Amino acid sequence: MLIHAKKLLGLPVYTQSGQHLGAVTDMEIDIDDHTVMNYHVGSSNPIHHLLNNTLIINRRQVISITAEKMVVDDNAPDRRQAFAEAVKTEAEPAVAEGVLTSRD
Repeated sequence: MLIHAKKLLGLPVYTQSGQHLGAVTDMEIDIDDHTVMNYHVGSSNPIHHLLNNTLIINRRQVISITAEKMVVDDNAPDRRQAFAEAVKTEAEPAVAEGVLTSRD
């Protein structure tokens, strides 16, 4: 099955357990193998974009891709939880050790 890059960009990304992580904002392609190596997932929150906070999902962590969504392993990068919590609360973001978190 093929999917055009323009349909992949903006595709919602969820974990296997249903937690929304954001949407595909970019991807890295190995030009020697012509293979997508990593997907960049960002928040729709404009403040998070200003902080350039991107979650990088390796292709091995992708469970499935459909026209509606991408599903990734629940054990995607450990930063997934802090990123998702900040997106969910949309509270004032803070950067701590390179991870986006929400301030209480």
